[in-house]
Amino acid sequence: MTVPVPVLALDSERAMLVADERPQGTRLVHEHTTGRLLAAFFAVHRELGHGFAEAVYLRALILELASRGVQAEQDVPLGVFYKGRKIGTYAADLLVDGKVVVAVRAGGELLDADRARLLNCMRCSQAEVGMLLHFGTKPEFRRYLGRVVVEQGSDDARPRATRGAMTT
Repeated sequence: MTVPVPVLALDSERAMLVADERPQGTRLVHEHTTGRLLAAFFAVHRELGHGFAEAVYLRALILELASRGVQAEQDVPLGVFYKGRKIGTYAADLLVDGKVVVAVRAGGELLDADRARLLNCMRCSQAEVGMLLHFGTKPEFRRYLGRVVVEQGSDDARPRATRGAMTT
């Protein structure tokens, strides 16, 4: 189920999220972490521009996050389970502050496959928030929010995830 989301913009001068439709006093899930992540994202794009490989942007983003005191783990292995059994692993580009899954893309346009990959990483990690960062001709990002719901009486060894994607 898709939920409408207020329009958000990033004020690159102050590197803070600005919401033009969000009720006063409300906060985004993991707003502090995603705000610092976006500030680092825009700083890297401003410095490098577009046209490099994803690996270059990923390394620069990790350095920028570290300089801001933000913990980021690269290529985090995530277990993939089927009927309670681990059948493989999936890797998230980044896990920021242990709670926000990040996918980094460069060039071209964002594809449905990019979104699907991030949502799969969110499901495998049970993270509530995912960020898709696109280093294109213009910096672009999407923020996804999902809830993990434990089904009562399920015979699976682990909870199933249901996602309501929110994008900005």
